Amino acid sequence: MKWSKSLTALLLLGATVDATCPFAGQGGVRGSMTGPNPHTEEGRRVLAKKKQRQQRRLVHSPRTGDYGIPEGGFAAVREDIKTMLVTSQDFFPADFEPPIGPNYGGLMIRLAWHCSGSYRASDGRGGCDGGRIRFDPELNWEDNANLNNAMKLLEPIKEKYGSSLSWGDLITLTGTTAIEFMGGPVLGFCGGRIDDVDGSDSLILGPSDIQEELSPCKSIGQQGACESPLGPTTVGLIYVNPAGPVNATGNPVASGLDIRQAFARMGFNDTETVAIIGGGHAFGKCHGACTNPPCGEEPLVGIGPNTFTSGFEGAWTTAPTTWTNLYFTNLLALEWESGIGPGGNLQWAPVNSDDDIIMLTSDIALSADPEYLPISQEFAADITSLEEQFAHAWYRLMSNDMGSRERCINENPDDIPPAQWWQYPLPEATETDVDYVPIRTMIQDMIDSDSSYVEAFSNLAYRCASTYRDTDYRGGCNGARIRFEPENDWPENEGTEEALAALDPVKVEFPEISYADLIVLAGHTAIEAAGGKMMPFCGGRVDAIDGSGSVDLAPRYYTPAVVSIRDDMQVKGLSPQEGVALFAKPAVDAPLNQFFVGLVDADPETLSETERALLEPEFLPIVTQFAESEDALKESFSNAWIHMMTSDRFDGPTGNVCDARTDVTLEGVDVLEVTRDYGIPEGGFAAVREDIKTMLVTSQDFFPADFEPPIGPNYGGLMIRLAWHCSGSYRASDGRGGCDGGRIRFDPELNWEDNANLNNAMKLLEPIKEKYGSSLSWGDLITLTGTTAIEFMGGPVLGFCGGRVDDVDGSDSLFLGPSDIQEELSPCTSIGQQGACESPLGPTTVGLIYVNPAGPVNATGNPVASGLDIRQAFARMGFNDTETVAIIGGGHAFGKCHGACTNPPCGEEPLVGIGPNTFTSGFEGAWTTAPTTWTNLYFTNLLALEWESGIGPGGNLQWAPVDSEDDIIMLTSDIALSADPEYLPISQEFAADISSLEEQFAHAWYRLMSNDMGSRERCINENPDDIPPAQWWQYPLPAMEEPEEPVDYVSARTMIQGLIDVDSNNIAAFANLAFRCASTYRATDYRAIESAGGNDMQFCGGRVDAVDGAGSIGLEPRYYSPPVVSIRDDMQVKGLTKHEGVALFAIPTGGDDDVEVAIERNLPPNALSNQYFVNLLAGDGDFDEYEMALLEDEFLPIVQRFAGDNELFLGVFAAAWNKMMTADRFDGPVANICDSRTDETLEIVPRENVPLPIEDSEDEGDDFGLDSKSGGSEYEKGDAGMGSILEGSSGVSFFSGTMFGLVLVVASAMI
Repeated sequence: MKWSKSLTALLLLGATVDATCPFAGQGGVRGSMTGPNPHTEEGRRVLAKKKQRQQRRLVHSPRTGDYGIPEGGFAAVREDIKTMLVTSQDFFPADFEPPIGPNYGGLMIRLAWHCSGSYRASDGRGGCDGGRIRFDPELNWEDNANLNNAMKLLEPIKEKYGSSLSWGDLITLTGTTAIEFMGGPVLGFCGGRIDDVDGSDSLILGPSDIQEELSPCKSIGQQGACESPLGPTTVGLIYVNPAGPVNATGNPVASGLDIRQAFARMGFNDTETVAIIGGGHAFGKCHGACTNPPCGEEPLVGIGPNTFTSGFEGAWTTAPTTWTNLYFTNLLALEWESGIGPGGNLQWAPVNSDDDIIMLTSDIALSADPEYLPISQEFAADITSLEEQFAHAWYRLMSNDMGSRERCINENPDDIPPAQWWQYPLPEATETDVDYVPIRTMIQDMIDSDSSYVEAFSNLAYRCASTYRDTDYRGGCNGARIRFEPENDWPENEGTEEALAALDPVKVEFPEISYADLIVLAGHTAIEAAGGKMMPFCGGRVDAIDGSGSVDLAPRYYTPAVVSIRDDMQVKGLSPQEGVALFAKPAVDAPLNQFFVGLVDADPETLSETERALLEPEFLPIVTQFAESEDALKESFSNAWIHMMTSDRFDGPTGNVCDARTDVTLEGVDVLEVTRDYGIPEGGFAAVREDIKTMLVTSQDFFPADFEPPIGPNYGGLMIRLAWHCSGSYRASDGRGGCDGGRIRFDPELNWEDNANLNNAMKLLEPIKEKYGSSLSWGDLITLTGTTAIEFMGGPVLGFCGGRVDDVDGSDSLFLGPSDIQEELSPCTSIGQQGACESPLGPTTVGLIYVNPAGPVNATGNPVASGLDIRQAFARMGFNDTETVAIIGGGHAFGKCHGACTNPPCGEEPLVGIGPNTFTSGFEGAWTTAPTTWTNLYFTNLLALEWESGIGPGGNLQWAPVDSEDDIIMLTSDIALSADPEYLPISQEFAADISSLEEQFAHAWYRLMSNDMGSRERCINENPDDIPPAQWWQYPLPAMEEPEEPVDYVSARTMIQGLIDVDSNNIAAFANLAFRCASTYRATDYRAIESAGGNDMQFCGGRVDAVDGAGSIGLEPRYYSPPVVSIRDDMQVKGLTKHEGVALFAIPTGGDDDVEVAIERNLPPNALSNQYFVNLLAGDGDFDEYEMALLEDEFLPIVQRFAGDNELFLGVFAAAWNKMMTADRFDGPVANICDSRTDETLEIVPRENVPLPIEDSEDEGDDFGLDSKSGGSEYEKGDAGMGSILEGSSGVSFFSGTMFGLVLVVASAMI
C-alpha cells in the first residue's frame, strides 16, 4: 500500500476561506507568526474579526493574492534586482552598450511608473497596489507596450520569493532600486501592496464598457481630451500624448496644459510634475526603431536596437544610466526643432549639436509653459533642489494608492519614509485612558429626552465616515474632519454642524474623548436606540487639526443615478446588500426598514432620482428583501455600519486595530455577532402549527391565496412548494443543499427560475417568524409549514424533526449555482450542457429544483425522455423510484400551477400579477379537481384519462384530458410517471390503493424535509414522540447497550500502548485506520459511518458498531479537476478550515510499504512534525499531484506557515484531528456529547509527545533503522490487516469502534 495514494483518496480536505498572509504586521519575516492565540477565548474572538475582514476582501475585491515581507527582507530583493539590471537577456536585450550598458534601469523605472501612474485622486482607483498591470486591460494599453518583457525579467525574482513578495511591491521596489542603483535620490520604500488575482478592478480605467458608462470618452468623441474622473487625456495612455494634444501635435504650450490637467488628476502640483518628468527622463530612452515594426533582422527582430515601443527614438541625455540634471540643462541651453523620427512620429532634436539626444513635445512643454519654466530653470541650476523634489515626487508616485503610513511594512521600519503631507497624517494618539461607559450613558440620556437625536447622530456619524475609500485607503471618520472646510460646506452634510453642537456638552463633560470617537459612539448609540443590532465600539481615534485631508473626497455624481450608487459602493468597499442597507433612515418610532417599505409602495413620480434608482433591476431584489424582512436589513446594515466606522483604523496592509479591541460599554449586552436562529419556540412547534393553520386560510391582499370558496382561499399548495423547493436542493453526492440554513431567503436560491413568487410565501410567514423570534429558525418554519399544510388538508405525515440552524447569507448555496464557484466545481452552463447538467449538480438545469417540467431541453413534450431525467435528478437526492413517484404524485395532489398569460405581468388593477393573474412557472391549472384535499386523484386521473399536449395560457407546453370536462392539467414530467416502464406499475399501485400511497408519501416527504439533517440524534421537538423513528436512509446505529461491567478503557489503552512499544510501525498504522474510519464525515449533511475519536488527544468513548456498511453509500471520495478544486471541496464538505485541512496532509507514514514513501519524501516514519511541509516547499521528495496542489496560491501561505512554525502546525493538527474524530457524536442540532466528557485513560498515561528512538541500522535499504520484520505481514493487508491486529488484542469486551478511537489516542500521543 502506498500511503500517498491512500491519503489523497481519503484526505481531499478543504473549506472556509480563512487563509491569511503568512507575515503578520510590520517587520514580519518568513516562517514567523505573531498574533492572537487561537486556543483562548479572546484569541478566537480576535481571529474571528480578522477572518470576517478577510472574507470581506474575498467577496468584494479581487485583492486576495500575494503580499508580505519576503525572506531576507526587501534588502535581499534589492540585491537580486541590482544583478538583474545589468544582466542582459537574449529574449529582450538590455539597452546601451558598455561602458554605460547593458542596463534595464530605464525600462524598470517605466514599468514602476506606468504601474503606479494609473492612480487618480478623484476616486482613488488605479495605482500599483494590486499589480494589475500584469493583466488586461492595463497590460494591453498602448503606453504599456513591452512591459510584459519587463515583468518577464522579474519572474525569477518573484519565483524565488514566492507569495511573500507581491508583484505590486516587486515592481515598485524595482523602479526605486533602479533609480538608486544609477545614483538617483530615493526616500525609502513602503511595502505591503496586495496582489489582485485579475485585472477586473482596472476595467473602470478603460477601455471598457464599465469605463464608458462611468466616464465616457471614446463613445462621445473626446478621445485625446478625456475628462476627470479619467486620469489620462487619452484612454490607454498613462497621462498625455507625448507628441502633443490630438488636435495640436507639436504644440508645447498646448501640451503643457494637458500635462497640468493630467498630473493634477493624480494630485500632483507643478513642482512635483516637473520634478517627476525631468528626473524620470534622466534615465533610459525611447524606442521607435522604424516606421513599420517589427524592425530589424534576425536574431534581433523587434528587440535590442530594433525595439519598437512608443514609436519615438532616442535618449534624453548623453548619460542615460547615471543620475544628472542634464535633462534640464539640455532643455534650456539648447535650441530644439521638431521633425519626424525613425519611428514616424514627431519628436525634437537639438540644433547645432553633436549630441544624439531627443525631446518630446511633452518635454519641451516644461520650458514653454510659463508656470513650468521657472521650476525647470531652478532644477537646471541646482541639482540638490531637483534631488529633493524628485525623491519626494517619486515616493508619492509609488505610494499614492497606499493610504497612510500605518499601512506600510518593511523589515527595517526606518526605511519607511515619515508620513508625507499628501498622506494627511493625524496627530499621535495620547495615552489617555478614556472611560466610554459614562459617555455612552450621557448620549443615551440625550436620545431618551429627544428622539430627534437618533436621526441627527446617526447621520453625523455616517457623513463623517462616508469619505472612506477602499480604493486608496483615504478618508473615514478618524480625524473628524467633518468639523472643517471643505466637508462642513458640502451640501450633503447639511445639519451636521447642529448635531456636532448638540454633542458639545458631552465633549465639555468628557474632554478626554476625541471628537472622532464621540461622533462614532453617538452614531452607534443612535442606531441601537432605533432598534438596530448592538454593535461593539472601538475607541482610540484622534482629531485632525484641519480639513486638508478631505481634498478630493467629496461625493461623486454620475448619470444615471444607478451608476452613482454602484460606484459609491465599490469605492467604499461595500457589497450591494450593504450599500443599499445604508439608505435606511433610523428612527425611534418606526421599524428600521420603514424606508424600504415605503419605497416599494411609493408612486415613482414622487420619488427622487436616487430613490428611483434603487428600484432598478440591479437593486430592486435587495430593496424588496429589506422591505419584507427587517431582520435581513438589520444584519446587512450592522455589517456595513461597522465596516464604515472602523475601516480607517489601519494596522499594516490588512490588519485593523479594532480587531483586538473589546467594548466595555456593552458589558453584559449581547453585541453584534453572526447569529444563527434555531431552537424550540415558546409553546413548542405545536403552537407554531396553530398559527400556520390560521395563515393558510387567511388571504392577504399583497398576494391573494388560491381558490374560491368552498375549497379556498388556501395557501397550502404554495407552502408545500416553498418547503419542497427549500429542501429539494439537497444532493447526496456531497450533502450540499437542503433547507437547513434557510438559504432560500437569499440569492442565488431566491432568484432561481423555479423559486418565482416564493418571496411572497416567505412574506406570508414573516408575522409568525417575528412572533417566535430567534428560537424559531426559518429552516424549521418553512419545513414545518409545508408539513402542516399537508396535514391540514388531510394528507399523511410522519412527524417533524426540528433543529435547523439558519445561515446569515446565501453563500453556501453558491455551490448550487449559478455562480463561478459552481462552474469551477461542476460546470454546466459554461460547457453548453444547461438542461443536461451532471452530478454533483442536483437538477438537470441550474436554477431549477429538478427537471424542466415540459420535458428535456432537446425533447420538449417527450414523457419517456422526461422520465429518464426525473430518475437521474431524484437519484442525485438519494430517492428510489417508489419515493420519487410518491413525492411527485402526492405533492401534486395539492395546489396548482400559475401561468395566467404569455406576457406577464398579467391582468388589470388591482390584481396585476397576483390572484388569478399570477405568473410563476408559466404553466396554468391544477392537477386535480380537489386541490385542497388529500386524494389519490392525481394517479387515477393520470391513468384513467387520455391526455394530449398543447400550449397553455402561459405559452408553455402542458397536457389536458381528452373528452373530459374537468379543468385539470398534467405536465410532461407528470405524464412521465405513466410513460416510464419502471414508474408505471408504481403509479398503478397508488391509483388502486390510497393507503399504499399514504404510507410511501409520508415517508418520502419526511425524507425530503430531513435529508440534510443527519441522524435522528440531531432532531429536536418539545414532544420527542413527534420525531419519527430513525429512518433507513439515516443509517441508524444500534442502541448503546449497557455492559455488565463498565468498559475498562485504561486497560485497553495500556494494551494498545504495548502493541506500539513492540512495533513502532503501529503508530502510523493505527493513525491511518482511525483517519480512514472518520474521513467519511460530512458537515454538509452531518453523515458518517462508525468513527473513532480524540478530543485534543483526549478520548471520548461510547461509540457503537454498525451491522453493515450501508451507511457508507454516497460517502466515497470525490475527485475534480484540477486537484486544488478537489482539496478545497473536501475541506468544505468536512467542515474544516483551510489550515486544518492542510495540516491533516501530514499524517505520519509508517509500516513496510509506507517506509518507502517516507524515504521518498525524506521523512522519518511514524513521526508527526512540520518536516512534511518543509520538504514539500523545498521540493525535497516525491509528492503526488494532490500534495503538489498545496503549493498553489490558495494553500501556499498555509504551507509556508506550517513549515516555519512546528508549534503552530501541531496545534492546528490537534484541532483538526479532534474535529474529525468527534464531529459525528451528535447531541441535538449543534451540541456534541463529547463536550462534557473527560478522559480517564489520561490519568495514568502521560500526554507528552514521546520522541521515537530512531536507531542506526546497518540493514541495506532501511535508512531509518526500523525492523522490517515487525508487523509487516499484517500491515501489508491494508485495512484487513489492521483489523487482524485489533482482533488479536481484543481481550476487553467492548465495541471495536470505541477500540479504534482509543487506538488513535495512543498513536497520537506517540506522534
